[in-house]
Amino acid sequence: MKAPVIPAKKFQEEVNLLPDSFFLIDVRDDWEYDEHPHVKKRLSVYDFPDNLEELKKFDDKKMVLCCRTGVRGNVGAKYLLQNGFKNVYNLEGGFEALTALREAQK
Repeated sequence: MKAPVIPAKKFQEEVNLLPDSFFLIDVRDDWEYDEHPHVKKRLSVYDFPDNLEELKKFDDKKMVLCCRTGVRGNVGAKYLLQNGFKNVYNLEGGFEALTALREAQK
């Protein structure tokens, strides 16, 4: 099962229009984040079971999970969907796709 995805271009457009409608969850490992920090909320997919109640506070927003390339984001998004979350997406291609899009727009 593959989780719903949001392409980097659509994500960037929607964030620019409605930045408060998203809850972005960075599921990268510590070493990846230390090299390229982007967001404030980080949560390993391994920690999702212990944090479901906290995450439910953000269920009214579009939850977008992102990692480096999209693999762990897919794992995390599927887990949330299986646990009753409805508005969950994986950033297609992860931060690499988002970074490439931003570079192309320069």
